[in-house]
Amino acid sequence: MGTDSLGCVDTETVFVNVNPKPSVSIGNFIKNPMCLKDNPVILPAVSPAGGTFIGHGASNTDNTFSPDWAGLGFNDVTYQYTAPNGCIGEAKTTVEVIGSPNFSYQTSGNSITLTSSIACTNYYWDFGDGNTNSLTLNPANTYANDGIYTVCLVCNDNANCASCLNLTFPSNESGSFIGTCLLYTSD
Repeated sequence: MGTDSLGCVDTETVFVNVNPKPSVSIGNFIKNPMCLKDNPVILPAVSPAGGTFIGHGASNTDNTFSPDWAGLGFNDVTYQYTAPNGCIGEAKTTVEVIGSPNFSYQTSGNSITLTSSIACTNYYWDFGDGNTNSLTLNPANTYANDGIYTVCLVCNDNANCASCLNLTFPSNESGSFIGTCLLYTSD
């Protein structure tokens, strides 16, 4: 409503159409948490199709999530969809990326002593000769035969990240190892 300089009053009615935001959804990651060095995975299912992914590690080019690109910690991936009427809707999911377990070792002849410096609560040692240990955080093993053995420490706290190192026995060496985080599968 307005009044001009002569005192005349005029009213005008304006109709505004408010469109609702689109209903948007995003599924959960198939594997959560993920190891830092896991291969990229297809992003979760979304609805409606035709939107874009936003977040560290998310690629719209091939609809994948790359944990090493995202980095350690909790990573949010948002799916954003713009409806034909211009309204924008969003949905979010979170994936945790965890790092490699690490350990140090000391060898003497055909024996090895391992020391873990991991923070996981469920661990598993695979000595590569058929012997395993999930009872001792810092175990020892003696190899019956000379040879090359793959020693792995698996952090079984959801993601099964592992660090594996090839060692030749007999040996007299020591060192620390922060390995490539990978999904561990036993033979």
